[in-house]
Amino acid sequence: MQNQQPDMVERLTPLLVQVISETNGINLDDTLELLCLNQSLKADTELYDEVQFFRRNLWRFHQDEIPVSELLNSCIAGALFQFLKDFPLPYHEEHIHLTGSLTPEFIFPRLQAILAGPARQQLEDKIIEVYGAQALPINTVADVERLITLKDGEQFSTYLQILYLAKTILISREVHREAAYHMASTLYEKYNVGKIRLKFTLARSSGISSEQIPGAENVTEADVVLGLYDGFMDFQRSHPFFEFILSPSFRKEALFYDQEHYASKAEHFNHQVDSILALLDTHPKLKPHLCEIDTVGDEKDFYRKVHFQEMKRGLRKLQGVGFRVRSHHGETWKTLRKGVQSVDNAMNM
Repeated sequence: MQNQQPDMVERLTPLLVQVISETNGINLDDTLELLCLNQSLKADTELYDEVQFFRRNLWRFHQDEIPVSELLNSCIAGALFQFLKDFPLPYHEEHIHLTGSLTPEFIFPRLQAILAGPARQQLEDKIIEVYGAQALPINTVADVERLITLKDGEQFSTYLQILYLAKTILISREVHREAAYHMASTLYEKYNVGKIRLKFTLARSSGISSEQIPGAENVTEADVVLGLYDGFMDFQRSHPFFEFILSPSFRKEALFYDQEHYASKAEHFNHQVDSILALLDTHPKLKPHLCEIDTVGDEKDFYRKVHFQEMKRGLRKLQGVGFRVRSHHGETWKTLRKGVQSVDNAMNM
């Protein structure tokens, strides 16, 4: 398949917009079938062949014969992107994570500042532990991009691992503020997103070695929440339509808690719940935005009641004051049986 060519995307976009407008949004294959009946498209042999080639590859993708990148590199994808970007109403991003949304350009200068300070050796040792010795040195934005980009054939568990570099810079209230503004402006300007439901970690202390962040002990739950709130409010002042929800996310894994200061995961989780409630009491302005939590983890694991038992008391406490609790399951399974089992486990909880 051809890569995206700007002139072809420009010719294709108005034709695609016309079909979508006339049909009020039917499925993609039917949309493209109708597009192929357009006389202007038929008269443009190059575009017509591109659309037909994409339709064949769409079927091949559904059969697991080709990766999604084969579709995303096409002119059809370029035209669809342009349609969505130019849509007159901004979109709601209902599930997005902080660490996975920070660009290499944002991460690099802040990472360099840490590597230039007293924590250099400690951080470099952790980077080697997570990424391997070949990860260093990190001298350019491209070096950061290489480390945080999922390679062909790598799976979701690897993606969770390579997000480590983004986590290393989130060690102050100010960086959280800058990160929130960066997210809001980037998502709006590039992707027409006007509302963000943000998943983020309230406390990064962990008993899992590859998750330990040098300097994370210096940032409090209040620093994280208020920093993100301030950054989003900074953007909202110049873009009044912008909305956001802050949704602290808690890892399901049994060892993901601060083992140095708490005797159990339940004790650490309950402390964080109390911190959230104290923040709402101290800063009532947070209430419209801090009103739910999420549970997260590698979805390749079968999470059962035992993984939630230590969070049960804290979850009920939050629900008692109106918080919603979300949990995501079955997203990365390749077989239907295992995916359904994962979802069923969640429903049983």
